Amino acid sequence: MTIQHKDVGGVTTQTARFVLSKCPRIVIPEMVQRSVGSVIEHKRWLSSIDGTSNFITREELLPIKDLSTPIRLPSLWTSSKFATRSLAGTEMCTAFDLPHWAIPQDKQVYSSFLDGIVPLKTHLAVMDQLLPFISTRGAHLGTTPLDLLPDEAHDSRGVWISHFKRDLGWLPVSWIDSSLVTDKAVKTDKASVPIHLWDKHICLPLQVDYKRAAKSLPVLRNWLYRDYR
Repeated sequence: MTIQHKDVGGVTTQTARFVLSKCPRIVIPEMVQRSVGSVIEHKRWLSSIDGTSNFITREELLPIKDLSTPIRLPSLWTSSKFATRSLAGTEMCTAFDLPHWAIPQDKQVYSSFLDGIVPLKTHLAVMDQLLPFISTRGAHLGTTPLDLLPDEAHDSRGVWISHFKRDLGWLPVSWIDSSLVTDKAVKTDKASVPIHLWDKHICLPLQVDYKRAAKSLPVLRNWLYRDYR
């Protein structure tokens, strides 16, 4: 089985070959295509050369056989507005899919650090597909399984509301406006604030008709807001 690094979201030209025995046919899902430009740290300054003829662009893949190949990048300090430079050590580690914790942050990373290391995404892509077939059911090793937590009992009357050890009463679920509960949240700059939800939340435990209190509650709300501010 042959998998190219670029087909699993990698940025190098590496091709990995796997020998699988007695395994089902593996289908690697499609992944986002990337290029070497995705590992460039633009905040990093390295000496660049203008006018180099041998280079690759940000839209290409990093040649696995020549990791020092310079990359053409925009530059404000050259007459051609472009310059070329090789990947820094940490950029090369990212190109090889090393996790952040494995990249030395306190010292310079040299290309020799990557000798014998192959990009990881090809292997991870294969293992992700194989694990369901080679894994076995877990068994408890001398431990007692935890008891399942009981489901929280729901009262048809709603939720009991208390404040400062004073019982206020039941808050039924009728204060919820189902028309405002949607699967997709849409940002609208001029959307009105659903004040009626607050009014119901206040009035229902007190058994007060929130429609009759609609005139007094805004006055109280503004006064409390001014006092808080």
